[in-house]
Amino acid sequence: MIDDVLNELRQAIEKTATHVGALWTAYRNRRAVGALLGWDAHMLRDIGLNHSDVAAALASPIDHDPSSRLSAISCERRQATRAQALEVLTLND
Repeated sequence: MIDDVLNELRQAIEKTATHVGALWTAYRNRRAVGALLGWDAHMLRDIGLNHSDVAAALASPIDHDPSSRLSAISCERRQATRAQALEVLTLND
């Protein structure tokens, strides 16, 4: 009986610690993403982003990590640019 209660308590503590850790990571990453708002358009373009991408990522719920969204946007934009370049190359052949 006591073992069951202790096991449930341990599981609740582990779950809470995991959640707090995820919130802390999201907070740190949100601050880092917020710093990107101070970058100029050329600097953001170098990493495949623009100011509206950053603002949209920061508009996500507070417990979501905006850096993962920015990473996905940048990756998608890079793939689209490569696909366009490849299409131009194949049309010129």
